Amino acid sequence: MAYADQATDEALKAWKKLKPDAGVQYHQAQYLSGMLCLKAGRNAEALNFIRTSADLEAVPELQENARTLLPRVSYQQADLDDF
Repeated sequence: MAYADQATDEALKAWKKLKPDAGVQYHQAQYLSGMLCLKAGRNAEALNFIRTSADLEAVPELQENARTLLPRVSYQQADLDDF
């Protein structure tokens, strides 16, 4: 799991270097960061990225994917919050 965390941290650093005016690349990197967080078990971080992508109208395919994932990630995070 340490490798997944390290890879996720590196991806987040790369995403933070992008500027919002990078357009589609910025939003794709944001969505992928959410997916990496999800794979690494970092559900709270993933939820934030995926929520943002779900509200995104500039890149419809990312918006659709994020809206599909959002209920599942929200449910997983709710389970974790109960502990």
